[in-house]
Amino acid sequence: MNSQGNIIWNYEYIKETYSSLKDIIKTNDGNYLLVGTYANSAFERFGWLAKINSDGQLIYEKSFPKEEMMIGKSIINGNSVNEFYVVGDLENESTFLYKINSLGNIIWRKKVSTEPTDINRSIIKTIDNK
Repeated sequence: MNSQGNIIWNYEYIKETYSSLKDIIKTNDGNYLLVGTYANSAFERFGWLAKINSDGQLIYEKSFPKEEMMIGKSIINGNSVNEFYVVGDLENESTFLYKINSLGNIIWRKKVSTEPTDINRSIIKTIDNK
């Protein structure tokens, strides 16, 4: 949308039966990263990451197998131009923090919770970038 509220472009980034966009950020290169989930059945969910340009054109998209990430919840820019952090979970069983590069590849992941009651929906960067 522009400053007058008019739609500039409109795209649907839908995969399979169910898709859910959870978060979007503007990257340092002027593009956007989208994170969420999609499913092709009630039992097969996948984490999803996409990069689009300022015109909404798809640059790339990544699907993460359920062993790696089922639901991407939130994303932030990292400390360098080519890194990002995503919080996601595996069927609400465990919450993970992921570091990804500018191509959407997982550099590392760390389990931050194993309790089903610990629901993590967002990630923020502190003032001291930690």
